[in-house]
Amino acid sequence: TAAMPAAFARLALALPAGRARTLVAAATAALAAGAPLFVSQLALRASDLERFAARRLPGWPFLSYAWLHVLALGSLSGALASLPDREKEAAAVGLAALGSGAVLAKTGDIPPFVFYVAEQIAAAGFLRGNPPRHPHEPSLPE
Repeated sequence: TAAMPAAFARLALALPAGRARTLVAAATAALAAGAPLFVSQLALRASDLERFAARRLPGWPFLSYAWLHVLALGSLSGALASLPDREKEAAAVGLAALGSGAVLAKTGDIPPFVFYVAEQIAAAGFLRGNPPRHPHEPSLPE
């Protein structure tokens, strides 16, 4: 949770200036804003298991984290879509964002495995370099 924003910040810096870099930076900001909310919620749950089991803890920190994460996945999907030959990764991450948002809106909870897999798909998409299309065109990312 805490390392993910740093990883995407590094990926953003490796992208050329433009839409993809801006969207990855937005995703990084959302992940960074949500991380302390999630960690504090875990600490609160661990410190008072009885209140957690009875659902008497405030829900806003977790919900804020979860919605920021959905926003981050949407931004990552948009960033991938703006890069050449990343349509499949963009679609997968976008579907994960939509599905996670729908589940969150309906249940107040998230499918964490989907978040983690979508993040890995996004990261792999950014790390995968493209062969140059023309002899003088650089591959992505640089």
